[in-house]
Amino acid sequence: MSNADCAPRSNTLEPPLLFRHALSSDAPPASLSALGLSIAANKGDHPQGVVLCKEAIRLAPEPIHYYHLGKVYLLSGKKHLALHAFRKGLKFGYHHGLAREIERLGFRRPPILPFLGRKHPLNRYAGILFSRLGLQ
Repeated sequence: MSNADCAPRSNTLEPPLLFRHALSSDAPPASLSALGLSIAANKGDHPQGVVLCKEAIRLAPEPIHYYHLGKVYLLSGKKHLALHAFRKGLKFGYHHGLAREIERLGFRRPPILPFLGRKHPLNRYAGILFSRLGLQ
């Protein structure tokens, strides 16, 4: 008998399936957003996760729902949309997860000359100069 035979078998897809059966037409928003994150994380169905999280936000715009939406966006590789969701969630109230994710992902100031690209030499050197002078 190998170690694999002794280990308990778990199915990572099982919780979302059980959770989905528990939902009814009048599901609470907290269940919808949690299900959206769970489906995106376990099944990789990011579009369905976004739909469920946005539905939860439509029903009750609370910071935790924006946190779940941002995490789904991060799982799908959409950092910009995730940051937008995290920042918007903070407008509805403080949530430590939102603040932590914003800090972890970093903050970039807008370019000095917005009509030029971020990597344009004028923007880069103007940003360095303004930063050293304490103007930015």
